[in-house]
Amino acid sequence: MKRENQLVAKSENLFTKILNFFLRRNNKYKAQQESDIKEIYTKEDFSSRIKIEETVSLDRLRELQSLIRNDKIKEEDICAEEKKELRKLYKKQISNLKESISNYKIKIEKINPKNT
Repeated sequence: MKRENQLVAKSENLFTKILNFFLRRNNKYKAQQESDIKEIYTKEDFSSRIKIEETVSLDRLRELQSLIRNDKIKEEDICAEEKKELRKLYKKQISNLKESISNYKIKIEKINPKNT
């Protein structure tokens, strides 16, 4: 009498050995990918910290800019490094303004080409 619930012995032929080899290899590859992804996230965490410091300094520069415009502090009271950074900020703001003006010109020309 043969029971139906008994486990059948698995025969190890050449094809099952090859299949098992590739399955084990694939599992190792997936584990390596997961560790690479974790490493990338730690690098991104480091880069995000740098970006936070940049935004803090940018916020500080904008605050200085508004204080100067409102005559709360004088330009002479600012150190040379902050003046240099403020000049960079002003140049960046001017280039952004020029770019937005040119974009508006293009939009206007598309709407009303007779005026050009």
